[in-house]
Amino acid sequence: MIEAKDETYDFLHDEKYIGLLNDSMKDILMAKDIDTNHLIIGNLSDSNIPEIIFFRERDNKNIHDPGYLEIYSYRDEKYSLLDRASMNYDKTNYQLELGKVSQDRNGIYLNNYAGSNFAITYGFILKDSKLVNILNPKKVNLISFNDDNEIKDYNDSGILEFSISAIDPENYNGSYTKNRIIKYRYNWDGKDGAKLIDMEREKLDENFMLTKSDKEILTEAKKLLKSKDVKFINFILENKGNLSPLDNTHLIIDYISYLRDSIFLQESKFNNLLTGSSYLNYSDKLKEEYFISIDLLNDIDYISRQKVLSNEEELKNFLISTLKAGYIFSKDDDGYLIDINYKFFFDNFKDCIQNEYKDYLRILSNYTHDNMSDISLDTLAERIVLIENFNLTYPYSDMVEELSTYHDEYLEVFFQGNPNQIGESKLKPSSGRFKKKLSEKYMEIKERYYHSYISDLISRYLNK
Repeated sequence: MIEAKDETYDFLHDEKYIGLLNDSMKDILMAKDIDTNHLIIGNLSDSNIPEIIFFRERDNKNIHDPGYLEIYSYRDEKYSLLDRASMNYDKTNYQLELGKVSQDRNGIYLNNYAGSNFAITYGFILKDSKLVNILNPKKVNLISFNDDNEIKDYNDSGILEFSISAIDPENYNGSYTKNRIIKYRYNWDGKDGAKLIDMEREKLDENFMLTKSDKEILTEAKKLLKSKDVKFINFILENKGNLSPLDNTHLIIDYISYLRDSIFLQESKFNNLLTGSSYLNYSDKLKEEYFISIDLLNDIDYISRQKVLSNEEELKNFLISTLKAGYIFSKDDDGYLIDINYKFFFDNFKDCIQNEYKDYLRILSNYTHDNMSDISLDTLAERIVLIENFNLTYPYSDMVEELSTYHDEYLEVFFQGNPNQIGESKLKPSSGRFKKKLSEKYMEIKERYYHSYISDLISRYLNK
């Protein structure tokens, strides 16, 4: 049949050809006691002759057999094995689909049982006669808590999507009487990850919450916040235990938003104090005359001491009230800057806010704009991995895009190769000894975080 047709003939839509091929394959699979649902026929290559895709379960008697996804193509007047991909000792497959994974690319998605309590999703395309994995588990969570995940065209776009059923990260470490499930729906991003297109979340039952909000306290907190009363932060600190994690989170988000909007006004007040008639060149006086470094400037206990700035009462009161409000001071070449003290909010509210916002504050509490090139590679790697883990855990978060900016900044510094980053400031960056030490440090970090995407980036960098 094949030899009788030219190269433009579409065998995939030839019912007789596909029927014969299906019958032949089912006979082979049944003879070998193999599930016929583990077979799919379709076009992965540019050939007009369809490929046969086959999930082969591992041989339990062979400890070295991980199981394979195999692809057979028509060559030299017969179907023969073109390529195969390891199935990582998964138990079996329960869904195998072939179709468009993008507008111009066909691919395969499959769902496997990978353990007694979870499943895993894979994605492949055919490139240069090789099966190429298009879903990196270091960039998107591919593990499902149950087998409720699906592979289908959800929105009738002609492109296959896949879903993952994950445990809700807002379970508050067991404070609910059962696990809530989130179903994430993804499509391929054209590289080695996926884009979240939708999600379904089981409704939160208030009875499952460990802490419910005291209505009177919540009303008062909202009133203070709305009126921009300076008493708000002390009130919320004293009463955070009487508010639910959800309400605490919303109040802190709104308060930080207010602080952010007020930064320009606060900096103007500070500059007016520093540049008054008795404060000319005051940015130097703070350090040279009053011996107040940037660290001491942010130490509220130190600034509150009786003898510190005893002759500058207005400035002293401004510094104390600004620090208490949740701000932090920093220094650049032009003078002083004011920013949000995210560490203050993380330290004081980490046990009574939503996990998503807690992890967001944890990341921002480490972020710094100044002297980042002097931060060690170990510390930079730790911060990069924190952001990667956030993106994996909370793909729905509105904060993913913002944190990705910090992730890129950290990566840029991480791969600069500054001698200070490995504690070898006396070495020249061009020296062979420095390059060797730098490569050794990268390899050490790569092995430490082998489960994270940074390990892939280090491999690519070193391979260059």
